[in-house]
Amino acid sequence: MIFNLDIAGFGVRVDVDAAFGSFRLPASYAPFRADAPDTAAGAHLLTLKVRPGVASSPELIEGMTPVATGINDLGEARLFADGDRYSVALSPMPGAGFRFMKMEPGFASAELRLHPADRFAAFTVDSMLRILFSQAVVDRGAFMLHASAVVADGRAYLFMGKSGTGKSTHARQWMKAFPGAELLNDDNPIVRLLPDGALRVYGSPWSGKTRCYRNESAPVAGFVRLRQAPLNSYHAAADIEAFVAILPGVSVITHSRPLYQRVCSTLTAAAALVPVGILDCRPDEDAARTCRAALADSCGSYASI
Repeated sequence: MIFNLDIAGFGVRVDVDAAFGSFRLPASYAPFRADAPDTAAGAHLLTLKVRPGVASSPELIEGMTPVATGINDLGEARLFADGDRYSVALSPMPGAGFRFMKMEPGFASAELRLHPADRFAAFTVDSMLRILFSQAVVDRGAFMLHASAVVADGRAYLFMGKSGTGKSTHARQWMKAFPGAELLNDDNPIVRLLPDGALRVYGSPWSGKTRCYRNESAPVAGFVRLRQAPLNSYHAAADIEAFVAILPGVSVITHSRPLYQRVCSTLTAAAALVPVGILDCRPDEDAARTCRAALADSCGSYASI
């Protein structure tokens, strides 16, 4: 069965073998369904092939070198490399074993092996597609950002920070402080530098613990890195400080030099188009007001705002 999706203006195909019977993608994908992978403005980006395999298919990493590992909401993920080819081993939870996906150079295609009766099948497809998508968009002038995105008066503000800093809390303060402000995505929005030089942010099927799956977009009005503090204060970041404020939130395989260099170029351009700032803040509405006022003061220096 074929699932065609439109995510951030990119066409995505999930090709699931008939052996998986009545497999369905998680409900978060419903707003992103498309008639065909080229329905999206950006045409076809990638295909994820889901094929039957034994409980695990370690042959997909044979001869490859482990280069990174991490534990987050995806479970435990391990990255393997062989030249410009990458594979991912993913364990949904401790003791659940690993599932394997092999990605082709350029990330336009990948194969995921699963047992047809795997109770983690939908979760694994969701997680692996997120990993594949976040790499594939880099060569299209885009990046997935670990951030909360709020739209106010038609423009989007992206809030970043270490886990536990309060991105979601700050986003809620904006919605309380400014009538009409809405959440676009609470964990993994997609930022695109378009060919005409515009910078836009898009919702995605991946929004962390917050059920906010909106297939919508808005022009970016600013990036803000949050830090917990006893008083609310904002300072504008520029040049290297602005770049470093955004970079830690970007989902990119740093082991791939070409991929990393491309995302760095996109970030540099993005940071020159809109304000970037650091907000030391409390979890209150005054923090939201302080932040928005400071960004408004900065807008005059940026032609795209």
